Amino acid sequence: MGNNNEIRQRMETCRDVLLALVWIFGIAEMIGGIVMINKAYYLKPFGIAAIILSILGSIIGHFLVNVVLAIPFILLNNGDYLAAIVPGGKHSGDLFRVKLLTDADGLSLRHEPNASVSPFTKIPNGTEVQYLNTGGFVRLGNNKGEWFEIKTKDNIQGWCFSGSLEKI
Repeated sequence: MGNNNEIRQRMETCRDVLLALVWIFGIAEMIGGIVMINKAYYLKPFGIAAIILSILGSIIGHFLVNVVLAIPFILLNNGDYLAAIVPGGKHSGDLFRVKLLTDADGLSLRHEPNASVSPFTKIPNGTEVQYLNTGGFVRLGNNKGEWFEIKTKDNIQGWCFSGSLEKI
């Protein structure tokens, strides 16, 4: 699905849609109440009740949508907080081995976590590297993964595609 920002954006869109539906149904019920009031005398009490219920229902519905979605938003925010206080992220200090999925001549290292940045060196298949940081999600061809900042035993440091590494 993606990182927390992408999930948060989807949840905000979902929240906006649910709130719009709550208010659309509330307005429709209010219009129905007004029609009942103007239609016939014996429907007037039902029309007033419909208007009152539409107002209360819309307010309560608005509140409930926010309450129901509060827990996932809190969990996302806690995840961001935890990721911020753990140095280097979830693999901090872990060792990986370069495991190329193709017959490439080595793993490309870049100065930035960006596929448009030219590689400055290549690391041979089988080289052990240490994980330092994550730079976000990336899609290279049909492969999805993350940008990993790594360092070799020779202190060569750069960014690479996580799909070309296996944890030791």
